[in-house]
Amino acid sequence: MTPDADRDPDDGEDVEVRIVDEPEASEGEFDRRLTDLLGRLLDTETRGKVYVHVLRDPGATSEEVARGTGLYPETVRRTIADLREEGVLDRRELEGEKGRYGYTAIQPTELAGRLLGEFQEGLDALFGASDEPAVDPVTIDVEDASGSDDERDGHGGSDDEEFPAGGR
Repeated sequence: MTPDADRDPDDGEDVEVRIVDEPEASEGEFDRRLTDLLGRLLDTETRGKVYVHVLRDPGATSEEVARGTGLYPETVRRTIADLREEGVLDRRELEGEKGRYGYTAIQPTELAGRLLGEFQEGLDALFGASDEPAVDPVTIDVEDASGSDDERDGHGGSDDEEFPAGGR
């Protein structure tokens, strides 16, 4: 058995070699992982697939999305309608093709920001958070101590006094 035979292929080594040697497989794996991640953010794998397809092919029609994702055309149309209603996709009539529409998607960072904002609002509502502090801040009044530093440290004499060896 060679030393590389028992190495885990996912240990991070030779990643560049795998990507260069297998670009289509790597791209397919990247798409699968991206779709999975966005599917979680968007609630379903179907919504993730539609979003990723439109993100990669701005202006795609619902028919093109259906062919590209392997989803049923009716499923794609319903999903696009839902994502448009949520502001994730936008629809534009194709130039010179009256009644045919292409779709564009918001950027992933904007999508994640919206979802995080919604999550934060949900947490705030759940725990009753508001912009007002839950309790009034505590105020502590500090009075200026009277007397000199020498009186406060228990030594009433001047700093010029002689002390026996060993200090104060």
